[in-house]
Amino acid sequence: MPYTFLPRILFLGERASEALTQLASWLGVRRVLVVTDRFLVDSGYVRGLVEALRLAGLEVEVFSDVEPEPSVETGRRVAEAAGRHGAQLIVAVGGGSVIDAAKAGWLAYERPDADLEAVNPFTRYGLGVRALLVAVPTTSGTGSDASFGVVLTVEREGLRRKLAMGSMELVPYATVLDVEAVMGLPRHLTLYTAVDALSHA
Repeated sequence: MPYTFLPRILFLGERASEALTQLASWLGVRRVLVVTDRFLVDSGYVRGLVEALRLAGLEVEVFSDVEPEPSVETGRRVAEAAGRHGAQLIVAVGGGSVIDAAKAGWLAYERPDADLEAVNPFTRYGLGVRALLVAVPTTSGTGSDASFGVVLTVEREGLRRKLAMGSMELVPYATVLDVEAVMGLPRHLTLYTAVDALSHA
């Protein structure tokens, strides 16, 4: 029998900061870790989002070192950043690579004993005790914001290998579909991710 796993909450509209502030208030959390990449920081979108969250009284830290096709090590570094901040909410702002890195970091933050190279749907991780994961996708076709999949890269002996894994517990608690997030994409990425979304559909 096929299964579909979706986020518990879907926000759709403009100004992701308002949705995130409202969600933090509902959940009673104050410490937020934003996981993103350099491009989105430089574009100004993440800066504006972080400033709005701080103005709302939230304590926000930013991890912006996610690379394309994120490595297992990046997931561990996200977990370390979450631990230093005492994150109660991990917010992934970006495309599939950023969301996958945040998923891995969330898992390692909650379960330091978990093997990030062997994430599977048969292990009960018990996520959501220390923090919840929220996705703010900035591309149309990622799918990672509404799926249990996580793709990480490992490198050994000069060879890079992608690990396609998954756990039902890794579906983000909420997804914020902010139309402003995709407005600044380069034209070619807008086209590529539109075709990606169409192929998913």
